[in-house]
Amino acid sequence: MKPNFSQLPSTRPETQLRAPRRCLIVEDEAVICMDLENIVNSFGVSVVDIAHTLANALALVRDNSYDVALLDLNIGAASILPVAEVLAGRRTPFAVVTGWDYDIPAPLKDIPRVAKPFSEANIVNILARLLPSKEET
Repeated sequence: MKPNFSQLPSTRPETQLRAPRRCLIVEDEAVICMDLENIVNSFGVSVVDIAHTLANALALVRDNSYDVALLDLNIGAASILPVAEVLAGRRTPFAVVTGWDYDIPAPLKDIPRVAKPFSEANIVNILARLLPSKEET
């Protein structure tokens, strides 16, 4: 049974984050990955796992639980959809970080998206929307 992407947790208002939090970043470009990791860490997420390949990302999501994930739409020639399906099945909030404005797979059309190139504010805003505040936990 395919997960229902529409049943992911709703977005949340910008608030302060409780610690510790775990984030998965799936990105095949090293410089972009380093930028994302720095922004996520500065937001207060203490554990950041990084995957540069689809196989590595799938292994990480199968072996770990995450509070949030930031996913590049395409990792090399591979679609991120299998990782998104695992995250959605676990009700883990995630956003797609992509330079693509078209050819978004139908199941990901309503998932929060950040366009590349992004600013620190873009990533901070999406993290604040996706992660619960201290008061909610």
